[in-house]
Amino acid sequence: MALITESLHFVDSDYTTHFRDSLPFANGSEYEDIQMVQGSVSTGPHQVFISSIRVLSMQRLDWRVEYWDKSLPVATGSNLNNHGLVFSQNFSQVSAASQYGTVFAYIQTGLKVPYLDKQGLGQLHINLVNTNPNTAKLAGDTGAVHIRTGVIYAS
Repeated sequence: MALITESLHFVDSDYTTHFRDSLPFANGSEYEDIQMVQGSVSTGPHQVFISSIRVLSMQRLDWRVEYWDKSLPVATGSNLNNHGLVFSQNFSQVSAASQYGTVFAYIQTGLKVPYLDKQGLGQLHINLVNTNPNTAKLAGDTGAVHIRTGVIYAS
């Protein structure tokens, strides 16, 4: 019998390239495919547990972070049944945002959400939604957002 252990890893978006667009208020969103193994293309685990989410934002807004099982840009009318929202987490600026200097942090821990990348590319398929009813997310450095996802996988 083989011993299976779990390893905790962090998957980071790149704030210089990911989630850089402006987003209108009230459900504007931006989508990214983020490799679970940094510097790797199309490799890495594709079955993990999401254990935590940390959002760092230059703006104090309401956010929803969505995890999908496939890349959203490949969705078409003929294959929508093959796409699924795995998990979403809402962050309210009133109850969840902690300010550190000029950055706002939103943190959710204690999760154990099964995640399967159905494309087998070793990616987290993440959609960031600005749910703030009155304020748009700014583009570039003034609206920069970084998402760190804690993942657990067998090793």
